[in-house]
Amino acid sequence: MIFTGKSLFVFLVFILSIHLLKAQEQESEEKLERHNIEIFNGITTKKGRSLYTLGMDYEYRLRNRMIALGLMTDYEFGHDNKRSELLITPTVLFYPYKGFKIFTGAGIAFEMLTPKQRRSENAEEEPAETFMLFRIGTAYDFELSKGFSIAPTFSVDIDQELVAWVYGVGFTWEF
Repeated sequence: MIFTGKSLFVFLVFILSIHLLKAQEQESEEKLERHNIEIFNGITTKKGRSLYTLGMDYEYRLRNRMIALGLMTDYEFGHDNKRSELLITPTVLFYPYKGFKIFTGAGIAFEMLTPKQRRSENAEEEPAETFMLFRIGTAYDFELSKGFSIAPTFSVDIDQELVAWVYGVGFTWEF
């Protein structure tokens, strides 16, 4: 996979913002669980088709615990002649009430060709695409035990051509 200048720029801005925000924070007397890793299992619906989607997300809660910075990565598995896509989206998350969260971000989607598609004679005519997207969504973390929760999730991905509905369940570990 070749990274474009746009994707490298988004990644560097994300890393820099986490570093700067972390450097500005002072150590709290109280131990706060600020890191959250989530495995997402769901469906993406677009153009009347449903695609299995698997994702891994990371978020870092800031000192006030109502705001977090995150990175969402999703892989939409294509079927038939549909190409798979890898989505990478830096996000800002807002927690207005307990486990309820609202998130938004701008990211990049990489269209992935299967080996069969690469060998086809139309591969040169229809190259894999990379495009920007905007994501907005919501979820609610239901705590199962200390540090572990399950989160029904719904989001909308908007790019220059279409709107995709993403829904599923996330399994989270907070540490």
